[in-house]
Amino acid sequence: MIKRKAEACNDIRIINKKTKSQDQNHDIQNQHGTAVVTREFELPDLVVSQVLLLLPTKLAVQASILSRQWERVWSSIPVLVFNEYEEPGGDWHTLEHKLFIDFLKKCLKRREKDKYTVDKLTLHMRYGGGRGSTAIIDKWTSFAVERNIKEIDIILKRKLGPDKNAIYKLSQTILNAKSLTTLNLENVRIVDNMSCISLPSLESMSLTTVVLSKLGFIQLISGCPSIEYLSLNQCRLKDDVKISSLSIKSLKVVQCSIVGMEIEAMNLEYFLSCYTSMSKINIASCQTLRNLNFSDRCLEGAWFEHGLDSRFPLLESLTMNNCIISSSIINVDNQQLKHIALYGYDKNVAKVTLSTPNLLSFELSTAGYLSSAEFSTLVSNFSISAPKLLEAMIIINFDPIVDSYSSSMRKFLGNFDCSRKLNLSVNAAQALIFSEETRKTCQPPLPTVEHLEVQTYSSADVKEEDLGSSLEWLAPTVDSLRVTVYEENEIFTHG
Repeated sequence: MIKRKAEACNDIRIINKKTKSQDQNHDIQNQHGTAVVTREFELPDLVVSQVLLLLPTKLAVQASILSRQWERVWSSIPVLVFNEYEEPGGDWHTLEHKLFIDFLKKCLKRREKDKYTVDKLTLHMRYGGGRGSTAIIDKWTSFAVERNIKEIDIILKRKLGPDKNAIYKLSQTILNAKSLTTLNLENVRIVDNMSCISLPSLESMSLTTVVLSKLGFIQLISGCPSIEYLSLNQCRLKDDVKISSLSIKSLKVVQCSIVGMEIEAMNLEYFLSCYTSMSKINIASCQTLRNLNFSDRCLEGAWFEHGLDSRFPLLESLTMNNCIISSSIINVDNQQLKHIALYGYDKNVAKVTLSTPNLLSFELSTAGYLSSAEFSTLVSNFSISAPKLLEAMIIINFDPIVDSYSSSMRKFLGNFDCSRKLNLSVNAAQALIFSEETRKTCQPPLPTVEHLEVQTYSSADVKEEDLGSSLEWLAPTVDSLRVTVYEENEIFTHG
């Protein structure tokens, strides 16, 4: 890619030589001795601007010295991207970092001469706490704010070794940028002794590995009256925090060190909590939620004992991934839900009741391997009412020591006859084998399913004709049946 871009820069150089020769408008003698006046030739500014935007900043700066037009156009480009990680080498003990700092200084000196606005500043660089690095970050951000910046993206890679604790303290200038709409920060510190935080236009903020106190966090959120999207990733607060906002619509909390969180956001529509060591979450006041996603969490209290309709009447999507339910009860009674996903289903859950008349898709995967008794318990305590279900995906892993699962499997699959399409993945083909007596005396569990896809693993004691007969009985009126059987070194697909 770099080679291609370099070739593009060489092409620019050739075009520009022609332009320079024609800029002089001098007379040239043709082969017949007649004077021919050449006309000035320049690419449109818009074309030059697009070319410069496609190039890495370093090549764009190099290309801008080819002519006054290119230099002028580069000085007006509203998007500035500086990425130290694109540089070869980049080791802390080489000159690359110093050269990058020098490059930033030279570019800033050139841009300070113009008065053009800057829409976006991206600064990805290594940071070891030196005065040079701190000063150039401060100067570039101050310059961008003066030029009515809209987006700032600062990602700093911290140095390993004795200076590993060095972390850049975000300047007050950024936190008072009136025109800023998007702010992405990584590996910075926001101190709480600042006089004021005012980001009236900020709509989106993403904080990754950002260090701030409870007070600093409160000041930050209260200073963003228009924020709609907030993402906290690996941030260290180590305290109870409260998010109170009338504007926020989407909130993501991933791998953060937070004791507890209370959210008062009457317009919140999307909430994700993932790998976060929070002992408690309170989102009871967020009745506008449409998408709720928990991953690797222990949900304490009566989260699902009394349904979700009264607390989250607009909820459309519920996802739980490897969650532990302390109450051992999942009771979902909701009129608006369209999608439910239970990944890593906790086998210790005593009862699952889903009453979702408008549900369109359902996904379930079990955690670990289920014994025959555990699967039987799951089947006995699982029920779903979803008359509009279009697609269901079920993934079940059984204990390698396979008992008889056919009776429980038949009863369990009967829950999904309401679905138009069923995707079933079972690690043991034996669980899908139904005896000839069962097929003769019992009703098939999926008489109205239209499309069935099955993935399973076979063993020596499973006959292909028995599996085929069982699946044909299982869903007798399907329009399409696709079966993939994995063996030790082969895969057989039918349908």
